[in-house]
Amino acid sequence: ELISESIQEEKITILLDEKKMEIKTADTRVISRLMEGEFIKYADIIPKSHKTRCVLDRGEMLNSIERASLLAKEGKNNLIKVHIEEGSMEITSRSEEGNVREKISCETEGEEMVIGFNSKYIADVLKALDEEEIVFEMTSSTSPCLIKPLEGDAFLYLVLPVRIAAS
Repeated sequence: ELISESIQEEKITILLDEKKMEIKTADTRVISRLMEGEFIKYADIIPKSHKTRCVLDRGEMLNSIERASLLAKEGKNNLIKVHIEEGSMEITSRSEEGNVREKISCETEGEEMVIGFNSKYIADVLKALDEEEIVFEMTSSTSPCLIKPLEGDAFLYLVLPVRIAAS
């Protein structure tokens, strides 16, 4: 925010050395220590294969999750249950106030799967994206879900599932 406000009005100086970074404007000075050590090897936690793949419309899923979230917020974890079967994804949530069940069509591949998520985490990912079609890839109901674009590699999101009771 500091830079965006200053960039049109005044000169900004950025200094960098091995341990810190400094940003200076006419009336502000910000110094930040750089992170030390080796960055996490995130590639190791990205699933290399999947058992279930679902291609769907981002906007349609976001709308369904937002509606299901209205009841999910009444519970502990903003819990929604996602059931993927041939040609569809069913999103459900339950609370003392009632039940929500929405079915959206999607292209599926692989095994049928039931997986739980915190609705807020999935909604946050979907809101951050511009792509119309996205891909969900899952290995199991207890492994991270990979969310990525249908084409290209503009983004890659991992969302951890929430354990759900067997029904």
